Amino acid sequence: KPSENPFMMKRILFLSALLAGSALQPIHAALVLSVDPSSQTADVGDQVRVDLLLSGLESFTPTEILAAYDITFAYDASILSYDSGTYYDLAAVVDPPGGLSPSPVFGSGTIRWDSSSFASDAALQAAQGDSLTLATLAFTVSSFGTAQLNASYDDLTGLNFSALNPSVEDGVVRVNGVPVPATALLLGLGVVGMVAARRSARAR
Repeated sequence: KPSENPFMMKRILFLSALLAGSALQPIHAALVLSVDPSSQTADVGDQVRVDLLLSGLESFTPTEILAAYDITFAYDASILSYDSGTYYDLAAVVDPPGGLSPSPVFGSGTIRWDSSSFASDAALQAAQGDSLTLATLAFTVSSFGTAQLNASYDDLTGLNFSALNPSVEDGVVRVNGVPVPATALLLGLGVVGMVAARRSARAR
């Protein structure tokens, strides 16, 4: 009916404005749990360090937080030997401290740790930034090969006890050189010994 047209036009204008406003909203970058650096090269005997980062918290409105986490980090224990680590302590982020401090549990090629805070969401928003270093880990390269570094999580708790679901970017350590088989090394030493013996005999 002609009398309904003004109402229909208002609805169309309202929906158009709503869609236009949505299009102008910033696109929120996804949360990322990443090993940094993602790739590095080392020699046997070198020490390598990696950070485990959670980034993108400030890409959300309101700003996201990390109130609790449970992380597992896996590495190739046949190539890397764990030396030391520092772990993000959520219990100490806000003063006065309160919560669960990390206590790493070590397995064969795995490290698992967790932490949580009793602080309010607002206090954590004020204390945390866009990126958090959940751990800094040091390893000694003990053998040749390519060592994969993999991170996973059983819990990442954000605002209002909501679950965070970041994408995961793993890392790798490539070890320089080609290992010499033990048999070839012994054969080479034998040849060197024979040459030395012949020269000694000739000198006499």
